[in-house]
Amino acid sequence: MKPARDLVLTDSARRLLHEDAAREYPQEACGALLGSADRVVEVHPLPNRAPHPRVSFAIEPCDLEPLLTAEAGGGLAVIGFDHSHPDSEPRPSKRDLAAALPGYWYLVVGVDRGVSGRFHAWRMRG
Repeated sequence: MKPARDLVLTDSARRLLHEDAAREYPQEACGALLGSADRVVEVHPLPNRAPHPRVSFAIEPCDLEPLLTAEAGGGLAVIGFDHSHPDSEPRPSKRDLAAALPGYWYLVVGVDRGVSGRFHAWRMRG
């Protein structure tokens, strides 16, 4: 994993990340991180399609397709994904690590009783 100190979020992206995590509580929020390289300019919330959204998240390709189409047309690139951990530490779970694709940033937001707090970001090498 690459440490979070290399990922930069704009103030508006950071604010939206926290708002979405708090709004979706007690379910896991999820979304796409848009920007370039190691800079998140925009956070795009996506529906959590997991069968048990309280303890996991799933992003369907059909929800991601418009963002990838925009990227291909010169829009912001999808550089990673975020999700929240309700009432849990913002550390990647074994499942999170197993599902991570190399090159993308992953960001986990801790939400304690509906209040979004610390976050942890990483990028898989390889």
